[in-house]
Amino acid sequence: MITVSWLLGSVLGIRLAKHTKLHLNGFALLGLLAYFACVGLLGLFPFNTQLWPVYAGLILVTGLYPGVFFVRLSQYYTARQLFFSENNGFIMGLAGGTVLFLLWGRTALWVLPVFVGILVIWFTSAFFKRVRLHPLSWDNQSLV
Repeated sequence: MITVSWLLGSVLGIRLAKHTKLHLNGFALLGLLAYFACVGLLGLFPFNTQLWPVYAGLILVTGLYPGVFFVRLSQYYTARQLFFSENNGFIMGLAGGTVLFLLWGRTALWVLPVFVGILVIWFTSAFFKRVRLHPLSWDNQSLV
């Protein structure tokens, strides 16, 4: 369910990327909010299997960012470069998250997403300043 929901969110993000004015960083914040909503619900209602549709919807929201990311940055990078970076980030996050969870326990599940989210937002903002584009402008038929 997790993978399917996340992939559906990515597809929806691809479809929404050119039709919404929400900045790429807004999608990152939305994903963080959905993540912490899942964490909160799991804390309040552990092992409650009746909430799986809610979790699926929240996971779908976390998948919006990658879809929007690919569409909006495709005018600057090839698909090969984007997939290479995304896959390496996924592998580093999986390995690093596992190690840090083993060392810090649940604290890693609270701190790591915020830390990585701040890094992603900072790098995204720095990238768009470097290419001198306003994040809500239409350039090359794509909303960045």
